[in-house]
Amino acid sequence: MAGQYDDYRPIPAEDLPAKYAGCFKLLELSFTPPNDFDRVMTITGQSLQLITDGDDNGKRGKTLVMHAGYQKAIWELREGHLRYCPSQQRLWRRDPDIEDHPGERRLLNSWHPVKSIEDEYHIGERSNDRNRNYAVSSTIMREAKRAQWFRQVERGVRIDPCVWYRKDGHVVCIRGDTDMAVTQTFDPRNMGNQVVEQAKRICEWLTVDGKSCANLLRMFATPWLEPYKQLSFVLSGHGGDGKTLLLSNAVQRVLGDRKSFPAFKTTGYCDSGFSLNRESMNDMMAGMAFANAFLGVCHSMAHKLGAFHHLPHGIANALLIELVIRYNSAEVPTKMGTFPQYAYPHTKRRYAEFGEYLGFKGANDDETVENLIRNIHALKERVGIKNTIRDYGVDEEKFLATLDEMSEQAFDDQCTGANPRYPLISEIKEMYLKAYYGE
Repeated sequence: MAGQYDDYRPIPAEDLPAKYAGCFKLLELSFTPPNDFDRVMTITGQSLQLITDGDDNGKRGKTLVMHAGYQKAIWELREGHLRYCPSQQRLWRRDPDIEDHPGERRLLNSWHPVKSIEDEYHIGERSNDRNRNYAVSSTIMREAKRAQWFRQVERGVRIDPCVWYRKDGHVVCIRGDTDMAVTQTFDPRNMGNQVVEQAKRICEWLTVDGKSCANLLRMFATPWLEPYKQLSFVLSGHGGDGKTLLLSNAVQRVLGDRKSFPAFKTTGYCDSGFSLNRESMNDMMAGMAFANAFLGVCHSMAHKLGAFHHLPHGIANALLIELVIRYNSAEVPTKMGTFPQYAYPHTKRRYAEFGEYLGFKGANDDETVENLIRNIHALKERVGIKNTIRDYGVDEEKFLATLDEMSEQAFDDQCTGANPRYPLISEIKEMYLKAYYGE
């Protein structure tokens, strides 16, 4: 701490505890093992010597100047392990390294929100416990907000070595800042075979046979394209932490030919045939995207194809997605979307961004979007998706008899309101017909 806080003084608030400044200055690490009284274990696996009153000559026993939990919190504030997040107006604490490995504890750059200082640091069991001193926790919170002295937690996403966070209304990507704290950290190690196997077992339990299980697990481009086309960035305040980052990385992995989080190539995905493990991973990442995003008219229409004609949802989406991309890419739509989140239509630019992510960039946005559609179609062929609704055995007479009602229900579907282009029922009907007969 030498020199760093020489000029630091806490705000002289009325409820400032008399012992706070002393603890802040005097707390130091010790080489003596923890004893659960005046020495406690820190997040770094070292001993922290706590501040006590009293002496060693036996006349007056030692007592802690304040509860060990408060002293540990003050030390963690000073050392940068406890930080304030302005966007969420709460404290966040660094996650401890609890893995079994030799050597010293690692200093992780992942964080979790703090419910209260008292609960986080195990100070008392009840709100009226005599060990609790809310003036201390109020002081820690007040001091943690002082960005000139203490680093803050930003609303953002980390996948080392990159961090994405919002600054001055824009999302900024920085590299190499190992100490920057953000609200969401993704570690590919946590998305291993155990998660895949669990997803597979759940889907097998939910379905009656292997074919139904495969259909349930089968997810293609739509889970990532639909949310991304309407929200510019993960940190816009609408999409939730990590969404756009998940979308861009996931779509690179599923549609592109480059290694990406969680790092395996699509050529292997396609060429080696259908794999429940691969489909399960896609489904899990799709769920992460779904949980934090709106959908659109492709899903509205797919819902009704399933309801009226019993097509599996993933296949229904795959049959419609190319038509919907072209439909949404219109720069002069009949009507704007209900929740467009932009001043003028630019969905085509969103699709083009995806095309650029995947290496499908053309001479302009129109060409890039067409390249994207062509490659989605190629992926569908490689994994066995048929070309039309009719190819899946849906009777033409029944389809036409239900078309009007199906189109009206798709219009009323909850996903339609989030579509960037406000669809007319007649336009939904036209897309259904193209999907049935082939464009």
